[in-house]
Amino acid sequence: MDFTEYYEEFQSTYNLAVITLCLAIFAVLFVGIRRIINKKESLKTKITVWIILVLMFASVLNMFLAGPALAKKDIEQQTILCYDGEFEIIETSHGIYDKAVFLLNGEEICLKYSDEEDYDFEQIKVGKYVGQIVYAKNLSLVLKLKIEEKFD
Repeated sequence: MDFTEYYEEFQSTYNLAVITLCLAIFAVLFVGIRRIINKKESLKTKITVWIILVLMFASVLNMFLAGPALAKKDIEQQTILCYDGEFEIIETSHGIYDKAVFLLNGEEICLKYSDEEDYDFEQIKVGKYVGQIVYAKNLSLVLKLKIEEKFD
């Protein structure tokens, strides 16, 4: 199976995320330095602004490390995988991310998925199935799900 499309999408996402990270660094430094230069503000205000700026940058960095950095790792290690055959969904959870624990060849794998992109994701419920799963190992994300048969 050819995963070139997925690798290209991951690469473009990574490139855009690096640009966003650079812009965040620039914005934090620009605003922070402008605040330091401003003689009218008190030291307390300057420190408060820097704390807020560092927290904002930390959240951007956290999002980068949780997404695009792992996508880049999948690209480098070529770990977009495809599983064909019988599998079981042991549990599902819904929160910030929708997640499901898949049992593939006796190995439990917890993967995130999105209802927005593919109709078959609405069928993710606990049970045994026959089908195909394409997923990114490091990102722990289901990229494609095709369910052919469900066992009761």
